[in-house]
Amino acid sequence: MQAGEANPVQLAAFFDEAFGRDKGRFLLHHGDWWHRGPGNRYIAVCDDTIAGYRGIIPTACLFEGKELSAVWGVDLYVLPRFRGLGLQKLLDQRLLDASSLVMSFPGELGAKIYAKQGYGVRQDLQVLDISLALKPLAPVMPGRSGLVRHVVARYREMGFRESARRALARGRAFGLRTQTTHYRSRRTEIIDSPDPQELERLFFRYLSPDAVTTVRSAEFLRWRYLAAPYRSELAFYLSGTQSRASNCAIVRYLSSSPPEARILDIIGNHEDEESLADLLRTILRDAMHREMEHVSVLGSSLGLVRSLERAGFTTSYRKRFRWLSNDPVIQERFSTIQLHWCLGDSDADRPQ
Repeated sequence: MQAGEANPVQLAAFFDEAFGRDKGRFLLHHGDWWHRGPGNRYIAVCDDTIAGYRGIIPTACLFEGKELSAVWGVDLYVLPRFRGLGLQKLLDQRLLDASSLVMSFPGELGAKIYAKQGYGVRQDLQVLDISLALKPLAPVMPGRSGLVRHVVARYREMGFRESARRALARGRAFGLRTQTTHYRSRRTEIIDSPDPQELERLFFRYLSPDAVTTVRSAEFLRWRYLAAPYRSELAFYLSGTQSRASNCAIVRYLSSSPPEARILDIIGNHEDEESLADLLRTILRDAMHREMEHVSVLGSSLGLVRSLERAGFTTSYRKRFRWLSNDPVIQERFSTIQLHWCLGDSDADRPQ
């Protein structure tokens, strides 16, 4: 049955147990937005108890110049006491019935399970991160024992590699702050209310025919960013000349613990290194002024990754991608074609 037909009190209790209170509250109040409609949220009921949940996010992607309807599979969970009853398979069938192309970003265990079920799995996407925090190299506890002896003991406890990693991260953060704190943008400005039609034109103007990517239509942009329940956390950066924009970045600033900035999307010309350099330095400057500790981005476009690395971003971790198509040609091509996803796709921008 659909989640909207469930008892709200029971649904809230299930969400809290399955996803934790923060995400549970988000799904309860904003799930219809997150899944692009109440008809894309399913629950499994066992003995009058909500036992499982599956959400999907309908989308459209461009594949070799053709627009394909697809769905992202997200938020699958079956309570432990109801596992082994076939509920996960039942909920997954809803996903397969929804579209001829199914995609998601699974975890390590999920990727192994899906691979056995015939899904294609890749792990060549990378989340890049840059630290802006100037944390101590080692916890310092002043006392009569002596500050130097305490610090030396802490370094021995951490080990050489961890000590070196922290020292390097601190040095990079210090250098970045020195170079960027007072940076003056040359081609980048913040816009309060972007025109989704203009952003759509920007997307199609620089569209690469050699990659699979989400269609950034005006309708998609209105839903995903302009109508987001956390719209106040978003900032839109436009880079380029006065007569012709080159790139637009959508950044989410979260006052979480620790505070972080996520570059959800960069739409435009990923080969324009000058534009991207100015855009990224402007974002880093603003992130520091907002006292963010980290800035992260999902890099899959080759040109974008090059610019990110030059700006000081380094690979934080690899992200897995899985897909299943009922078209054998599409299924095979997805294993080698260039992917261009971003944190604004699927559930890579974790709701909270």
